[in-house]
Amino acid sequence: MLEDVTEFVVAPDYQVRSTTYDVLRPDSDRPIARFGRTEAMTGPNAVPFPVHTGPGLDVLAGTIIPGLAVGTDKRSIGYFKSEAIGFQSVGRSYTFHQEGLGTLPGKQLGADSNLLKRRGLRLLDTVDIATMAMNLHVRFESGDSRGFEVERRAGVSNRYRFLVHDPRVSRLLLLATFLLLEGERVDWRETLTSQARVFDPGSWFPRKKPRR
Repeated sequence: MLEDVTEFVVAPDYQVRSTTYDVLRPDSDRPIARFGRTEAMTGPNAVPFPVHTGPGLDVLAGTIIPGLAVGTDKRSIGYFKSEAIGFQSVGRSYTFHQEGLGTLPGKQLGADSNLLKRRGLRLLDTVDIATMAMNLHVRFESGDSRGFEVERRAGVSNRYRFLVHDPRVSRLLLLATFLLLEGERVDWRETLTSQARVFDPGSWFPRKKPRR
């Protein structure tokens, strides 16, 4: 089940009319959870993503939007925030807060973390070159929780790896964390797929409802 896994990868699959996000164990291509969006879910307002799990991916685990997660009981699980650390810097300040667990500040790890904090890279950030050229590796923890880690390799990789050190951490909130992180960077595969809709005649006109 989703809440039992201690290491997983979120792998997006971009299509012309939809995007599917599969949650995978490191040693398997069989999803343990799935969520996604369709053409009708795009727009200026955040649309909730139902997350399904179970052997048939038909069991609702909860609902997420970028940075927020809600359980099946309609109660908030927590939130994730990402904020710029300063003018002309591409570095970010991360905060993960889960009800009952408290706040877990994020610390960027690795050699690239110091470069991200330097000023003068803001121009690069506008075309997303800096974030594509550097690894993302952030550890979230507090005095009361060993927390978790999230990692994305440099380059055009759009896969995010999560390593959970505290079993109390909500995996559903981690998926909401992924959505916010993914939304902060330009993924060229998603951009090209979006542009492909322009050349898809089926997207030029509203679809007619089938007659009954």
